[in-house]
Amino acid sequence: ITLQSRTYTKLKKEAYRVMVAVSRRYLRPVEFFPIQIHFHWYAKNRKIDPDNISAAGRKLILDGLQQAGILPNDRWNQFIEKEGEVMPFQDFFSVDKDNPRIEVDIYPAEDDYHVKFDSKP
Repeated sequence: ITLQSRTYTKLKKEAYRVMVAVSRRYLRPVEFFPIQIHFHWYAKNRKIDPDNISAAGRKLILDGLQQAGILPNDRWNQFIEKEGEVMPFQDFFSVDKDNPRIEVDIYPAEDDYHVKFDSKP
């Protein structure tokens, strides 16, 4: 368990560092809420189950976006509320053996306010 904790901590620090650098270069802080986030996970192959791919990855990405100042937090009120329920994230999975990656899209809530959000720098 200690080895796994150390590995996760090291991965977490590296992921935050990368996310902060990328976010600050390509993204502006989100200014309008609620939002929803789509994660598209492109795996090299199908050897790892989708739930294992996204579980820790989503947390690291959201925490990195907060550290970069792109998201103020990832609390319930930041995300879409429909009929008393919150639907903050959607995951999509594909295989791309030549270019495994993660694509993260942040969308405005589709509600009566029609909030516009431009994620381009």
